Amino acid sequence: MEYREESNNDLSKSQLKKIYFFIGLLIFIFILIITIIYLINNLPTSFDLYISSAKFLYVRYYIDGNNLINFLNDHNFSKIYFYVGNIQSHYSLLEKGEFFNHGNEKLSNLFDRIKAKYKEVVPFIYLNDDNDDFSNIENIPKVCAAFKDNFTTLLLDLEPTEALNFEKLLKTYKNCTQYINVSAILLSDWLNVKMKDLQSSFTDSDFYNQFQNYDTLIDAIMEVTNYTIFKAYSNQYEKIDALLEEFDNIRQKHSSNVATPILEMDPNDDENGLFPIYKKDKNEFFEYFVKVAETFNETGIHDYLVWYNDLYCQNLYYNLTYYNGTPIDCNKNE
Repeated sequence: MEYREESNNDLSKSQLKKIYFFIGLLIFIFILIITIIYLINNLPTSFDLYISSAKFLYVRYYIDGNNLINFLNDHNFSKIYFYVGNIQSHYSLLEKGEFFNHGNEKLSNLFDRIKAKYKEVVPFIYLNDDNDDFSNIENIPKVCAAFKDNFTTLLLDLEPTEALNFEKLLKTYKNCTQYINVSAILLSDWLNVKMKDLQSSFTDSDFYNQFQNYDTLIDAIMEVTNYTIFKAYSNQYEKIDALLEEFDNIRQKHSSNVATPILEMDPNDDENGLFPIYKKDKNEFFEYFVKVAETFNETGIHDYLVWYNDLYCQNLYYNLTYYNGTPIDCNKNE
């Protein structure tokens, strides 16, 4: 009898161990399932990834300083290229290091407020309304000298298409780098402009000889500037990818130049803008943006007012009397 009681006790202990193990396993599986569900529900969205990506914003015009600063913070822009005037209309201001004010507060005050949020401000200027009008180009280095005390970099938005202007373009960049870091705009069409084909358009043969061993105009520009922004403009991801592949091959040859792309989001630009694709599949756009930003360490958006409207359907243009574009229709392409 005693033997049987001991056997029954041993059996019950064995059964209890199995029961405890089974219960523990069920609890573990339950906790695992809850954890997986939590992680899935809390995975970063494509918009979250866009927010955390490295990016800059091109500000052609703005309306309200508080709105702009909130937008910069909410979207985690670390750098702002900000229009401050052009030689044709505002040289008397620019030559003194002053700005053309085009919003509800003085730009000097706005820049201080933006910098206080640990954002980098890079002012930009252009020459004349006609991109191929290079009259008064000699005044740009004077503006570069005037801006050197308050800024580390100045963006020169010069976009000529005529070959006769490329020599002046390169000389202007080179002269300005004596005073300040120079950032330049790169057009995708310049991928096809070969330096060997430009010799006849240069009047200074010695100056041309400095660039004769470079392949494209973009190569030459990268050699005489500190930063470059490549306009990867198209309404198709595939075309942008092709442009960026060529651009990337060139930029890797110029390690001293920090080169990044910028995307066009203007809904009124059906040929060069990504707005139709963005409206069709926003998640796909944000994923694409993040991919480009990761490849080039950062990427940019052109520009503030249209991107704000794309995101929030609040048309800030109506209050901007000197903007000559077409008012944005938020329902376009939907």
